Amino acid sequence: MMVASEAMDDVSASNPEGLIDVVRYGGEKTELPEEAVIPFVFGQAASLSSSDLHRFRTHNVSTARAMAGRLSLFVRADFSMELEEVSTMTFQKYTDNAPTPCHLVLFKIDPLQGIGVLDFAPSLALVLTDRMLGGLGAMIDPDRPLREVEHSLIDQASRILLQEWVDNWKTRETLTPRLLGIENNPKFLTICDPDEEVKVLKYTATMGDVFDRVQLVLPVKMSEPLIQQLTADTDVKKKDAASKQSLMPTWNSAYNEVKMSVSAVWDDVEVLSKDLLNFKVGDFLPLNSDSFDKVEVRLADRPKFVGRLGSAGKKSAVEITKYIEK
Repeated sequence: MMVASEAMDDVSASNPEGLIDVVRYGGEKTELPEEAVIPFVFGQAASLSSSDLHRFRTHNVSTARAMAGRLSLFVRADFSMELEEVSTMTFQKYTDNAPTPCHLVLFKIDPLQGIGVLDFAPSLALVLTDRMLGGLGAMIDPDRPLREVEHSLIDQASRILLQEWVDNWKTRETLTPRLLGIENNPKFLTICDPDEEVKVLKYTATMGDVFDRVQLVLPVKMSEPLIQQLTADTDVKKKDAASKQSLMPTWNSAYNEVKMSVSAVWDDVEVLSKDLLNFKVGDFLPLNSDSFDKVEVRLADRPKFVGRLGSAGKKSAVEITKYIEK
């Protein structure tokens, strides 16, 4: 509890009746009027250092591309996601400022604690479900509410996004997402105490002619273990990089202007030779779901790196994730 300073000044003039016993810092006991004591609720601190916040944001930037790629494969249409902002706020502030109308999917990630929220903009949900039902994925009536069958389809898309999100965290225990229910009014959410802090990951998603939000809301008890694991992994990588750097040979500057061909390929795609004869413009080539993370980068036709397919700005790109030691 806290003692109001202005009430402290009036203690000597207060009526001795209605006093309560108070133990001060240091163990000193005294009596104060009830109005001098203010209740204080200890929330969970969720502040991050600038380096931790940068790691968390950088990790989720690449994860957003993986999530979009996975959903694009599922709906067989272009779906893109870009991380716009990572913010920390109280749960009360989130519910007060949450845009309406909304479609909130409640989920849990075992074995982590807490309940998170996946917030789909209704306009985006309508386009996505239209495509999942065999349509073109175009906006027809943006103001109508979602139907029961569309709720089930959004649940299916949510499972895909959440599974891809947890798969990009390298944890000691396997993370398993579970959907708990849906809500369309943030005022009715009771997953956290009002003063508990949450991490809000705001994405901008595009599908067809619709450009809207997708938000991931994580309570501290769910996000904190992931951030700690990310920080620990980064420290280990820095030590490994420092040890490898000491073993690197000295570069000969005479080779600075030598041009070398660089190619990125998938070498595990197999099709029947007879099927090649029937290929035409517009046909789809099926890929494994993890192919986006297994792009082989070759230097002068020699495999040197493994990368993850994504984008940088408005260009396609490959992020180097592993060195091929041969």
